[in-house]
Amino acid sequence: MDALVIHAAGDLRVEDVPTPQVLANQLRVRVRFGGICGSDLHYYQHGGFGTVRVKEPMVLGHEVAGVVEEVGPNASAFAVGDRIAISPSRPCGACRFCQMGLQNHCLDMRYYGSAMRTPHVQGAFRRELVVETSQAHRLADTLSDREGAMAEPCRWRCMLFSVPVRCSARRCSSPAVARSARCWSLRRGAQARATSSPPTSVRSLCAVR
Repeated sequence: MDALVIHAAGDLRVEDVPTPQVLANQLRVRVRFGGICGSDLHYYQHGGFGTVRVKEPMVLGHEVAGVVEEVGPNASAFAVGDRIAISPSRPCGACRFCQMGLQNHCLDMRYYGSAMRTPHVQGAFRRELVVETSQAHRLADTLSDREGAMAEPCRWRCMLFSVPVRCSARRCSSPAVARSARCWSLRRGAQARATSSPPTSVRSLCAVR
């Protein structure tokens, strides 16, 4: 199936990549929407960030939502047609934190669309994606697929900035400004708008937007 593959800075190609067979606790998902993260932009514009470099072809993307098209034999909690948001994190299950039930602190986390290890972890900007049931989160009927793709950046923003945003809303009457139009900052702007009375705006400093 078609996927968006980065080869080097500025070298982004649509290529056919194989879809793995669905195993017992897995789902095959038709990806409907994806959000572009800052890391995706760094890979495209600079070939990486910091010491992390693209060393081999890699499918980009980790902020996605889609619909289930095939269910593994042990994945009975889901059904074909379910709309889901997908967590891009895949903990190892073996380190001491995973064994304690603290998978978010996994010492060997694999994350979609990441060149931090070699071989790189292939990403989610593809037409079809096979995921573990633990990565799948069913969307409420009130949420669109587009909003579902915002779930991953929403999770990080809620963890990192929910308290500062609420505090600033109480202490400051100045308008809030998010100086980017990436999904991360769009979520930041929405959160500020929901928790403060002054006007909130999102401004992009990138000409291509």
